[in-house]
Amino acid sequence: GDAFTFYESWMYSALRELAPAMPGAKPSELAAQCNPQISAKEVRSALAFLVKAGFLQKTGEDEYKQVNKSIKASAEALPLALRSLHKQMMDLAKSAVDNIDKSERNVTGVTVSINRKDYEEIVKDIDALRQKVANLGIARGCGKQVYHLGVQLFPLTKKPDNVNESKKV
Repeated sequence: GDAFTFYESWMYSALRELAPAMPGAKPSELAAQCNPQISAKEVRSALAFLVKAGFLQKTGEDEYKQVNKSIKASAEALPLALRSLHKQMMDLAKSAVDNIDKSERNVTGVTVSINRKDYEEIVKDIDALRQKVANLGIARGCGKQVYHLGVQLFPLTKKPDNVNESKKV
């Protein structure tokens, strides 16, 4: 239940990272740092949940530390919650294109025709990149700003009937 709740909203992930990076910050200060901004009431509620669920530990007045440096979710175990979170993050990414200076964000893409074998290789590379980013965050400790890395790879066309996947076009 707690894991499902954690993945229902982007703000739990963001506050899990932000609160330890801002020791002594009041909920209103944490709320003001969030993009999009959320209310101090939402921050107080989220912090209470994160502590109760064991994602954060309160170490002092308005001071928190992460219980575990990383959280790993299984797409099979929490499919609905993860789908909801991914949709929220994609909406935030879409908003970032219009509302965040280009020097503070990186949004790129490529459209290419590939076969199934190439798709599987790319997915492995994406997983390796995601793990590298997570490891950097874990190794270096609390940063001063929270980022989300979202990489999407999805078909823009339907799979044609009777196509030999190994045949290059």
